[in-house]
Amino acid sequence: MNKVWMAVLIVLLLGVPLATSAQEPNPDMNGDYVFEGSYEVDGETVTYTGTGTYTGTGSVYRATSSYDDGGGGENDPFLLLGNTLIDAYGDASCSENAYSLLPDGRLLGIWLDSTLGMGTGAEILTPMDDNTEGFTGTYTIDGVFSDGTPYTGTVSISADENGIYTLLYDYPAVADTPALTADAFGLEMNNWLGVSLTLADDKSAADCAISVASVESNGNHAGIWYIAGLFGTENGTKQ
Repeated sequence: MNKVWMAVLIVLLLGVPLATSAQEPNPDMNGDYVFEGSYEVDGETVTYTGTGTYTGTGSVYRATSSYDDGGGGENDPFLLLGNTLIDAYGDASCSENAYSLLPDGRLLGIWLDSTLGMGTGAEILTPMDDNTEGFTGTYTIDGVFSDGTPYTGTVSISADENGIYTLLYDYPAVADTPALTADAFGLEMNNWLGVSLTLADDKSAADCAISVASVESNGNHAGIWYIAGLFGTENGTKQ
């Protein structure tokens, strides 16, 4: 990895917002929210409601939420990148990756890890051939942990007709971290691909949900989510 891209990744790790078009600051999402959502099961529409509180600065926030179906979480971390919210949740081991598509076909990413205590990191994904289209394709990974330790890997990204992305990661051993393989799911919004990932040995992508939402300047947001075959929508209204 050259020094220029290493500097870009370090900037990302410091929490500087990365915009996809106009350089606008992240919305302030601190506050209390009411959630309304729905999904379909066997052709029937299921609706739900919830409440939550967001706290944070820059690109990293935490959510404490409670839903009428018994779901929710406490201090769940999520990413705010420009006007796009990306959150992975479900099992405690779930972490989120976020990728922005660059004009030259590479992907610029940042991640928050919950599994191995690695904190945050960032990476550049470079196409391995000319068969990439949008986010799909096979990429080499050049990344850096928040302590400056570099790492490498590969990932294959595909998408189905419903816009659900599947990612297959392969990381060789680095420093004190063993070699890892993982599968993941993703959703696209606002030129960002949000990904839910777990590196826990006894878990899989089916244990993690991914949600992406478009955020207004006042913090209100509307988005979509996916977990293990269920696809839904959800709106959050700031109180």
